[in-house]
Amino acid sequence: MQIAVWSSTLEGEGTTTLTSILATLIAANHNHKTLLTHTLSSDLSMENYILKPGERDRYGQIGEANIDGLFRLINNGKLEANMVKDYCYSLLAHSNLDFLSADKTYELTDSFINNYMYLLHKANQFYDVVLTDLNVSIDSAIFSKILQETNVLIIVGSANSFRLDKLMNKINENKELLKAHDLNIIFTLNKYNVNSNMSVKTLIKPYHIKVPIGIPYSVEIIDNCNRSELIDFVLRQIHSKRNGDFNDYLKKVNQLVKQVISLYQEVPNV
Repeated sequence: MQIAVWSSTLEGEGTTTLTSILATLIAANHNHKTLLTHTLSSDLSMENYILKPGERDRYGQIGEANIDGLFRLINNGKLEANMVKDYCYSLLAHSNLDFLSADKTYELTDSFINNYMYLLHKANQFYDVVLTDLNVSIDSAIFSKILQETNVLIIVGSANSFRLDKLMNKINENKELLKAHDLNIIFTLNKYNVNSNMSVKTLIKPYHIKVPIGIPYSVEIIDNCNRSELIDFVLRQIHSKRNGDFNDYLKKVNQLVKQVISLYQEVPNV
């Protein structure tokens, strides 16, 4: 099952943290063999949120580690589905959560896109769930290519009505592209404050879509991203009973996970 997380605003909507936390919850709570990655073309935020500098340095020094080694196998016609895990950073044992990362960004050339798409195809044969932070513009050549492999597209909107309107206009402009693929589309509103005088239902009323989950802001997420401890923090908090803004965040993201998992058995060959 391939899941992509996207927003029309490439920075500031929290798609990278949401993708990372979704992958962690699916792997840890539902025991699905999960691969976490991004398009490797925009920036390395995910690497910085998850891996400490020393881990990133060691990982990049292990022979043909990560994406470059996989691309060499592809170009030599030798990549098998069960090899992908050997080039990933293991965040949970038994490939329950692997992170496919890079130590640099890549230009979206035809060669890169073709190799990346073949890699996703192979990864989907080995992993139960592949989550991609689709951190590119909807106009990007790789966007439509990734949708071809995607079963669930999670669109992340803003609780700011102006930015939400820009997102919905962008979706409307590209509705034929989205309709061209057999997608389950789930909307969320990120950084929503339950004390706002505008409810989620009110915010999305002009757009005639199913009421999305309003995911609150959590300063603890930002703090742990800054410490490069996002996944470790989430794993520690999964069964915690303490109160706090992350506990409220986790409840809402678990609702989103429940929606995604409900689609899992509907995907062919799963």
